[in-house]
Amino acid sequence: MGTKKSPYLEDRRLEDLIAAIQVMGVNPWGGSKDWSTKLDKPLSGNNWNDIFLQHPEFFRISGGWISLRWRYTYDKTYDVKKHRELTDAELAELTPTDRDNLTHKPLEASQIETLINTAIELHTHAIAQQEEMRWWKPILIPSGLALLGAILGALATLAGVYLTIYAP
Repeated sequence: MGTKKSPYLEDRRLEDLIAAIQVMGVNPWGGSKDWSTKLDKPLSGNNWNDIFLQHPEFFRISGGWISLRWRYTYDKTYDVKKHRELTDAELAELTPTDRDNLTHKPLEASQIETLINTAIELHTHAIAQQEEMRWWKPILIPSGLALLGAILGALATLAGVYLTIYAP
């Protein structure tokens, strides 16, 4: 088991994840190379790209293009100008250039809620796991202090015996 700190334990990380999921989920364009124009400065890190890299469970980075993984699973059928998914008949009529302007459809509110709840659960799990790693401290620290006291007591006794025997 690794001792690497979970990114969910970063101060204010959950707030950043919720904000990013909301904005990226509903944004007409499925991805961007620079989400800092759509999101405020992150609260839990220096920049959004670092946060996205630490959370591959939600975010996909390909060629500098960052998107929500869930949105990426959809075909590019969403017309940003019309604000809707195109039908199969409409897709068949598109030129290659028009097809290149399509994106993955935005997520529905229930899907965004699912992602947010998942982030909350992962955050809660990371905190619980961190607490489990502390179980030994109440046992080991008092035991360690008792052991140190016993060693110091033994040394004092030996010093007393030595001084009694060899003292002039």
